Amino acid sequence: MIIMVLRIKYLNRLTIVNYMSANQPQEIEVWYVIPAIRKEFAKQLKFLGVSQVDISKILGVTKAAVTQYIKDKRAKNVVLPEKIILRIKKSSQNLKKNPKSITGEIQKIIHEIRISGLLCEYHKKYCNIEGKCSVCIE
Repeated sequence: MIIMVLRIKYLNRLTIVNYMSANQPQEIEVWYVIPAIRKEFAKQLKFLGVSQVDISKILGVTKAAVTQYIKDKRAKNVVLPEKIILRIKKSSQNLKKNPKSITGEIQKIIHEIRISGLLCEYHKKYCNIEGKCSVCIE
């Protein structure tokens, strides 16, 4: 079954997210939240004068992905609230000094999204869950 799921994953990403994430909000993080965070990091680092080549190295993505993040062609589905964007702005200044801290910075931001209840909102939205979710942290 895992092999079949992986094959479907490449054919129709939305199908796999809807299939798996009804019980796994981590799928929402992987498909929607983390790309949105990377997008904001790319924009902030660009604003701070970091080259797109260096941004791609920091974020661990291709140069093309950085270009798409900056031009709003990728990670459009999740709109992060201003509070999270401000957190990313502060983290971007840390990343400019210490680029190897990206994993820790992303983990801190995801933690804030989880405890704020935003992950549950995204989970409900992308998995069409009505009423109270019994999976997410509320």
